[in-house]
Amino acid sequence: FIEALSTYLRYRSDLSLDSLAEQALAHLLGPALPASYAVAAVGQLSSELLLHLGVLRVFEAAAERAPLLLVLDDVQWADSSTRALISFLLRRMSTVRVLVVVCYRPAELHDDGMLHEAFHVAERQGLAMPVALEGLPAEAATHLLHTVIGGLMLPTRTAHDLIQRAAGNPFFLHELARARAFSDQRD
Repeated sequence: FIEALSTYLRYRSDLSLDSLAEQALAHLLGPALPASYAVAAVGQLSSELLLHLGVLRVFEAAAERAPLLLVLDDVQWADSSTRALISFLLRRMSTVRVLVVVCYRPAELHDDGMLHEAFHVAERQGLAMPVALEGLPAEAATHLLHTVIGGLMLPTRTAHDLIQRAAGNPFFLHELARARAFSDQRD
């Protein structure tokens, strides 16, 4: 969140933010806050609610000029305060021109219920649509493996082991294949 916000703000130094939004940014970003948004005497926000409202106002101000796409990946690893912020934003951004894409592994999401409830409410209101992604099928995984290793000869058992270890995850398969190709070239 912090990296994405600070990068966005570096290129959009012309946002008109109220003091609550500025304080929320200063609280979240600290030294990463671009100088154009320097806030004169920043006090501590007195509650999580004020911080969340401030972040919401940042998105509202940004979306006034053009629609936004906010992609939150690997949310299963988010800490509880980030999950609370995401949940808050999902419940309140229905009238803001922001498309929020939340990606997570359901089996690994250790949520206290906040996000699940926010997802279900958004879905019931027609504001969200779950999309379950499956791993690569064996044929596609084999094709990707051979594409990555190029002309390198790979024993069938080794190829099968790499595909099994990747468990359908194309990124993992790509990295495992590259590592295997690199080690074979060194030998």
